[in-house]
Parts: sequence; C-alpha cells; structure tokens
Amino acid sequence: MYSLNHAQLLILVLTMDALKMNFKDETYDVVFDKATLDALTSSSNSMKDTAKYISEVYRVLKPNGTYICVSSSAPELRMDHLRQPGLSWDVKFVKIRKSFKSTNLLARIGEEMKQFFPKDANSFYFLYTVTKTPPPTDTVRSHSSTNDSAVDDAYEMSIQRIRSHKNKQKL
Repeated sequence: MYSLNHAQLLILVLTMDALKMNFKDETYDVVFDKATLDALTSSSNSMKDTAKYISEVYRVLKPNGTYICVSSSAPELRMDHLRQPGLSWDVKFVKIRKSFKSTNLLARIGEEMKQFFPKDANSFYFLYTVTKTPPPTDTVRSHSSTNDSAVDDAYEMSIQRIRSHKNKQKL
C-alpha cells in the first residue's frame, strides 16, 4: 500500500488560449476548471467566448470523459452555457457550503444585476460534473475544430433565453 507521501503525481501546467486549445480531439479523460468559466462569463464578449470555451472542452474530452467545473455561480447562471446545442453530455451539480464568511458580493454589484443572483449566492460554491456521452452512431460528427456556426447558434440561443427571462420578470 502506498501512502500519499510515496505517490508521485506529475502535473504539467501549460499556458494557451482556452478558446482554441492546442490539443488533439478526444485527448483527455478529465478537464478541471476552477474559475475559467466564471472569468469568461464576465468578459466583454462573454456569450460567444463562453460558447467557444465549452465547445473546446467538449472537443478535447474523450467519450465518457468528465469536465469538472468549480464555480461561484448558481445553476441559473451556468446551465445554459453548459447545455449548448449539439453537445452530447450529462450535466450534474452539487451545492457546497463555503466554510468561511466571504465578502458580500451582492453589496458590491449594481442593483440591476442582483435579480440574477440567488440571495445566498455568496454562501456556496457549485461543483458541476459534466460527462461527455457518446452520441448515437447515426449522429456522429467531428469536433476537430470549433464549429463557428454551432458557437453562433449557442450564442443566439443564450441571448434569446436571457431576453425571455427578462420579459418574464417584467410581467
């Protein structure tokens, strides 16, 4: 039996554009993300960048591979990004209570944005496990490069969902 002290773990850290990774298709069993998705959702081109990033994660994952994302944002703000059209995967999440008192995010953001955050948003992390499921054999398609039309479709669908969400709130 090996103890943790005797185990050797090799971690290679690389720097590259997360929207266009330099890896072959279906290279990895696991992709781990701590704050990349959160950072992209706050970028100036967030909807398109997020769609490209999720498409790239999907491309580099092997069938049955898992994308693990630790996020500060609740499912209401992440599920549309994770459930893009054309991607065959199973999305699950768990809510993990933070063990420390954090700075109150809701006190620092504008009033118009507070509607998008649950009242307890600062009390939890959200762990998303997204498993790439092999598509049915009759719908196999290549993800050898980010499909711009699929990204555009995901972007448009996200915009429509946000508009629909805002309209429902006005009623």
